[in-house]
Amino acid sequence: MNDTRAAKPEITVGYLRAATGNPADSRRSIERQPGLCLALARELNLNLSRAYIDYGASGMSADRPGLTGMMHDLSRGGADFVITADLARLARDERLSRSLQNQIDRAGATLLTATTPQPAGKP
Repeated sequence: MNDTRAAKPEITVGYLRAATGNPADSRRSIERQPGLCLALARELNLNLSRAYIDYGASGMSADRPGLTGMMHDLSRGGADFVITADLARLARDERLSRSLQNQIDRAGATLLTATTPQPAGKP
C-alpha cells in the first residue's frame, strides 16, 4: 500500500550576529552573513524560512533576543536546520558554543555553518 501522506517540509532558519555596539558598524558587519547562509542553503537545496538577528550582541553571552527566540522556537520543533555564517556567530565562548550546539541537537535540528565544508547532498 502506498503512503499518501505528504512529507513534512524541512524548515531551515538562519542565525546572524554582530557584536559591535555602533548600529551602523553592526549592520555593515552583518551584511555579508545572509549571503553566506543563503548560498549554503541553495547548495543543499534548503529554503531559509526565517532569520534570527542580534545586532550589537556579544558572542560571550547567551542573553541575546534573537538567539533566545531561535532556541525557544527550536525547542518546540520550529526548524530542522540552523544555518549560520560561522560558529563564532553562534558563540565566542567554547563552552557556550558546545552548550548551544547540544541544545540544537536535542531539539532535533542540524547546525550548519557556511564556512565549514558540508557533506555532499543534504546533511
